[in-house]
Order: sequence, then C-alpha cells, then structure tokens
Amino acid sequence: TACSQLRSVDLAGNNIGDAGVASLQAALACHPLHKIDLSRCGLSAQACSTLNHVLYAQQCHVTRLDLSGNDIDDAGLLEMCASLCQCSNMVLFTMTWCHLTPAALPSLTNMLHHLTALQYLYCGEQRGNDSGKADISVKKNFISAVASRQSLKALGAPRSWVRDDSGRNMLERLRRPGLKELLS
Repeated sequence: TACSQLRSVDLAGNNIGDAGVASLQAALACHPLHKIDLSRCGLSAQACSTLNHVLYAQQCHVTRLDLSGNDIDDAGLLEMCASLCQCSNMVLFTMTWCHLTPAALPSLTNMLHHLTALQYLYCGEQRGNDSGKADISVKKNFISAVASRQSLKALGAPRSWVRDDSGRNMLERLRRPGLKELLS
C-alpha cells in the first residue's frame, strides 16, 4: 500500500498545531517511517500524547526526529520519553527552542541510556527559559550518560546544564575526542 511505502514526513514550518498532528495520527503511524520533521509546526505538549502513540506504532523504525521550535516544554518531553526510549535506532533527536528547563535533564538522561545509536542530540537554545537550577547530582547523571554514549558525536545544550556549581564545564573533564559541544 502507499502507506507502507512512506519513509519520511517533513512538515517543517507548516503551522498544523496539535489538531493537525492528531488528524495525521493514522498516516504518521504507517510503517516504517524513518524521519519525522515537525519543527516549527505550532505544537504544544498536548501533541506529544499523539506523537507518543505514533512512536510506539513505529516499532522503533524512526531514526530522525525533529521537534524544534515548538512549545513542547518539559511535560511534552516527559510524555514521549518512554516511547522515545524504545527507538534504539534513533540517530538524531532535536528539540531546540522547545522551552525545556533543567527539569528535562532526567528524561534526557534516561533517553541517553536507551538510545544506543544516538549520534546527535540537540536540546539547546531554550529561549532563555532556563528557569530553575538543576541539582548538581542531576547534572552529573546527565554528563555521565553523555560520557557513556560513545556513539554521540554532537551535543547541543544550554551551558547551565553542563556546568558545576563553580561554573566549570563538566563536559571538558570527559576529554572525549570527537564529541562536538554546541553550548548556548
């Protein structure tokens, strides 16, 4: 069928909103999608419930997911975390400009432990919405997960997420050749 031949969905820049994602749920759940680009689509955390179902339906085929430029926030990431962790073939995950705060670090840490093929994680440039301080142990767990993910080639994150209480960049201590840091 035409549905089973669909490999990529790129709706970037189309303001489809949460209702648009919900109306496309059946089409997005077609197997096997490898790339889903819903950047700058006017989505909120509410759309993440639909995306959660889509990712489960994909049975881990998705390798690239871009949700940048949407108001997804920490609640949206948390909503999708379990299904994202099932996508062990995920190579690229992007959530820049999504209003994430340090409260998202445990979800991102959990994902890093499960996404064994992940090469690119971008969650930086949070529109200044870095409110709230992450506990140093939460930051250390995140850094430890970054260090253990040898496949990771690039990490984009707010500087405050990777700095210790004295302001030192904890990623520098990893001395991991090949890891490109894009700190905002």
